[in-house]
Amino acid sequence: MNTEGREIVVMTFQDAIKEVKNHIICADYKDDDYINCVKRETMIACMNAIGKQIPQKPKEYVAFDGIKRKGCPTCDHNEILYAGQKYCSVCGQAIDWGDSYE
Repeated sequence: MNTEGREIVVMTFQDAIKEVKNHIICADYKDDDYINCVKRETMIACMNAIGKQIPQKPKEYVAFDGIKRKGCPTCDHNEILYAGQKYCSVCGQAIDWGDSYE
């Protein structure tokens, strides 16, 4: 418990996304633009931001020069990732290199 007597709940990013999605679905069902006094778009933006904190494996694509490269799995820019880069420099997606570059 914290100093105000409230229980502190620790959530994983995945749990937080599920919770936000449930609130969005509930608002959609009610045809409401607000979710507990928070604008629907704000909740979606929060969900997307939380989602980018969950590391994703880089995608492989063939660049214009014909060379296979590792890119951001989330953004549409085919942003080239450098070995061990922790986040995409364009969209902020956390990158999971596994054991390859640790």
